[in-house]
Amino acid sequence: MRKTIILIIVLVATFSISSYAQTLKITAVDASDPKVYEKLSQGLGKTITLSFYDNSITLNTQGEKPLNLKKVSDSKYYKSVTTGTTVETYSLTVNKVFGVVSSIELNFTGKKRDVSNWATLTAKRL
Repeated sequence: MRKTIILIIVLVATFSISSYAQTLKITAVDASDPKVYEKLSQGLGKTITLSFYDNSITLNTQGEKPLNLKKVSDSKYYKSVTTGTTVETYSLTVNKVFGVVSSIELNFTGKKRDVSNWATLTAKRL
């Protein structure tokens, strides 16, 4: 009996932290700053991998460091980073069709002192 209870606890703990991943291609970018747009446009056609967890998501892009976002609602994820006078916010919208991720839209807003920039990245399942 004791072994059964321990086994159930281990299984529940394992499944609660399990994840699944979806792979998408970056299809469109837009930005308020021409330099940022130029850098983002180099990523067109690259693969982006979304790893879903219970209350968060991790975005991995080829050649970039991973981005972790917290779940706000069923299809929205968010992160805000404040360092000194700089505020960066990331907002991700996941579009699903019959439970399968069809596309995402990642919005970035950065504000340093009085200068504000934004960027949008769209990726679709191909």
